[in-house]
Amino acid sequence: MMASYWWRLAWLALACFFTIHLAASAAVAFIARRAVRIAERFKPTSAARALFLLRLFPVTFSILAVTAVCIPSYLWLEPTSAQEQVGWMCLAAASLAVLVWLVSAGRMLDAAARSYRYLRRWRREGSPDRFPEASTPAWVIESNVPFLALAGIVRPQLIASRGLLRTLSSGQLTAALRHEEAHRTSHDNLKRLIMHCAPGILPFDSASGLLERAWAKFAERAADDRAVSGDPARALLLAEALVRVARIQAPQSALVAPLLADASELHARVDRLLHPAPAAGPARWRLHLIASAAPAVLAVVALEPLILRLAHRLLENLIR
Repeated sequence: MMASYWWRLAWLALACFFTIHLAASAAVAFIARRAVRIAERFKPTSAARALFLLRLFPVTFSILAVTAVCIPSYLWLEPTSAQEQVGWMCLAAASLAVLVWLVSAGRMLDAAARSYRYLRRWRREGSPDRFPEASTPAWVIESNVPFLALAGIVRPQLIASRGLLRTLSSGQLTAALRHEEAHRTSHDNLKRLIMHCAPGILPFDSASGLLERAWAKFAERAADDRAVSGDPARALLLAEALVRVARIQAPQSALVAPLLADASELHARVDRLLHPAPAAGPARWRLHLIASAAPAVLAVVALEPLILRLAHRLLENLIR
């Protein structure tokens, strides 16, 4: 297919994104299970952060490579000829990139729609309220089922049921609210939505789901730790609150963080609260990562002209 200068750039950028994303995804899928096992040695906060970054590495690296290398090399070295042939492999890779982003957009719309339905139903069934123990606005719904969740991103709100208020003691409720407040300050709903909407690591591969589930597990444990702040009395109260809401099926939405999202994690979370143990893993992994990456970044900057010329040569092969 013949294409003008700017259309060739668009096709190439999309094709490069898909190719780079596929390679980066394969690398992440290869190490995903080992990464989750290693994360068990970290503190929950560090483990959740590391897995979040690993889940987003393919799409982040692909976008950076396209914007920092592929597009500049094309603009610098590609002659502005009127028309040039674009090969079918380039068009196929670009089309697949468009499909990848359309799927991601569909997941985002689906998550927003489900969350909107939850919030609309809760507001219809409940009334606004505020708990002295929480800084977040709350809605109390008329339900006998004990339920507590943090919903939304921009203006997150607590959703609590009358059944929860009757089931939990004052101390247990305070501990549960502190847990949800920890989710709010960590922006966990936003992180959950970003991972949910980011392009999958590989089609038909379970690595994306594995990393997202592991992140959710460590995010809940990190929220537990921040809620109790090392206080054994608070830990006991939060453990009791978890047990009392354990029989409830949490709503499935990327924008809702219930007190107990995964019932299979109940035993592990209660055991951690009642028998806390210091994490044995590295707590400053980010410093080591930055120190290791710094020489690579300096090398890329120094070799930028050579890298751009090499990238342009690869682009020429890709477009034909």
